[in-house]
Amino acid sequence: MRKIHLILCLVLGFSLINGCKKGGDSSESLKGTWELTEQYGGFQPPKKAVPGSGNLYMFSKNMYRKYENGVLIKSGTYQLKEDSIAVGDPIVRPLLYQIFNIVYFDNNSNKSTVKTNNETIIEGYRTSFFDGTEYVYKKISDDPGF
Repeated sequence: MRKIHLILCLVLGFSLINGCKKGGDSSESLKGTWELTEQYGGFQPPKKAVPGSGNLYMFSKNMYRKYENGVLIKSGTYQLKEDSIAVGDPIVRPLLYQIFNIVYFDNNSNKSTVKTNNETIIEGYRTSFFDGTEYVYKKISDDPGF
């Protein structure tokens, strides 16, 4: 009977360890050229961006470039990692912790919360109304351009 329990525990433990492995490189989900389409949040009304205005993010496997009005304003390295962040307003309800993608720019000197899928990046993804402005970027090319 003890052997059966031991075998079941080993099988269960092995299954849990293998089931928790992440598949693929998460930085591949950002690879490409992304154009700003809108910004909103805080106490300002939503603002649509003009297509072709040169407000872009370009991501390769581990490098990025950020353009505003067609001018390169930042470039360097980045890492995309999952991390937990407190969500909610402590005055209204208890804080909850949720898993988000965090982009760590330039060796962790600057970070930004992002919500991503294959078509959209929301930079500065807000966990409450008071967190500031969100910037929505749409993918316009799979090619990062560099």
